[in-house]
Amino acid sequence: MALPGLSVNTWAYQPRRVNSTLPYSEVSTNFFWYPSEFVNAGCHVDRTPTCAKHDYAILVLPADPFSTQPSIPPLYPNGHPGWMGFTPPSPGFIANNAVLQNAGYPVQEQGYGAPAAMFPPDGTNRPDESFVLYHDARLSFGKSAADNTSAGNPRTWRLSHDISRGHSGGPVFSSTYPGGGPYVLGVVVWEDCRGPCAPGAVNYDDYPNVARSLEPTAAGNITFLKAAYP
Repeated sequence: MALPGLSVNTWAYQPRRVNSTLPYSEVSTNFFWYPSEFVNAGCHVDRTPTCAKHDYAILVLPADPFSTQPSIPPLYPNGHPGWMGFTPPSPGFIANNAVLQNAGYPVQEQGYGAPAAMFPPDGTNRPDESFVLYHDARLSFGKSAADNTSAGNPRTWRLSHDISRGHSGGPVFSSTYPGGGPYVLGVVVWEDCRGPCAPGAVNYDDYPNVARSLEPTAAGNITFLKAAYP
């Protein structure tokens, strides 16, 4: 998001359904917000382990972003993609092997770590399907990364999802969180497989990836922006 020269990319929100099909069209963001700590810690220049707790941004969309005609009430010829709820996960929920789900758009090219299920049997690339939404069929589990707020809420946690480049910023959500759901509890930050990532390998890590939690401050920032820009 924040480039070394502190310039800003232009962003568009593109909910996809099949390959590059955009049934809900493209929505340009009004602006985006990211924590000042991201720059203060030098994360826009070099990634360090400290950066994970600051590595998130909030995209602010225009009002009624999926209306394709200026009518009241707005028309949605393709339906509405809908919204998930969001909530700060309790410390106990994450610490006790939280049941999690994730969806994202992995880069489907050899060497980028895309899940094997995304490739044909011969292992060739599928550039024509580089925008396929991938949702791991297996439920994931999370655990605390020992990075907590003063109140004990986890800022980051590790998870066991099958993810790759392209999943960054995608939601980590739960349908079993107390009170219902699905609730977004965090976002994917890094694919962080530091050692052998094949089950049975020496030093295999069951939780190789990192999520940035929607702890109370982050969730409060979303709530504030939702109220200021409805």
